[in-house]
Amino acid sequence: NLNAPGASYVPLAFADSPHLPRPGEKPGASAPNRFYMYGVIGRLAMLAASYELEATDPQAEAA
Repeated sequence: NLNAPGASYVPLAFADSPHLPRPGEKPGASAPNRFYMYGVIGRLAMLAASYELEATDPQAEAA
């Protein structure tokens, strides 16, 4: 739990900024965006949660 006493926040250990490619370099020459996979996993989790909520909705209309 991050609210616990003694919890600390540290930056992720990426060498360069992971947000944008370096200007002026050829495509694919700069380091990849390492946060992309976190976004993919987050979107899949939201999709799975939406299916689960839809399947367990007690007020859903029976078709």
